[in-house]
Formats: sequence, C-alpha cells, structure tokens
Amino acid sequence: MKSLGFVQSHTLSDIRLALGYTAVLAVAIVAYYEYRVGFQAAKGWSTLSVGTYFLLNAALYCWTTYIERDVIYVGSKGDFKVLL
Repeated sequence: MKSLGFVQSHTLSDIRLALGYTAVLAVAIVAYYEYRVGFQAAKGWSTLSVGTYFLLNAALYCWTTYIERDVIYVGSKGDFKVLL
C-alpha cells in the first residue's frame, strides 16, 4: 500500500503493545521490590500487582477480540481512509 501512497496507521498495535508492556512492567517492578524486601513486606503490593496484571490482560483480550477483530491494515491517503 505504501507504493500507492498510503500511510499506515499503527495506533491499534501501539495500544496493544502499551497494554501488554504495562502489565508486565507492573509485575516486574513489584517482583523486584519483593526480591529486595521479602514476601511478607511486599504482600500487599504483590496482590495489587497481580490484580493490575489481570485487569490489563483482560483489557488486552477485549481490545484484540472486539476492537482489532479482523483488522489487517489501517491507513490513509489524504482524506481517504482504509480499514481492511
């Protein structure tokens, strides 16, 4: 499509990546904290991070299932937009 002058939009995949990386980062930070201070001291944060991970992955599932669905390409050429 680039050869036809269309510019691809990466918004859908950027949102998917942001949800996934944020979920992993939230758990990784708390896992490091738990490693440093021990499980008992970080139990509350661990519970919160697992809940955050669950919610972000649920959002990611909903995003890929209901928003992205069968989308193959999103692009535009001037005012003309293409959604395949």
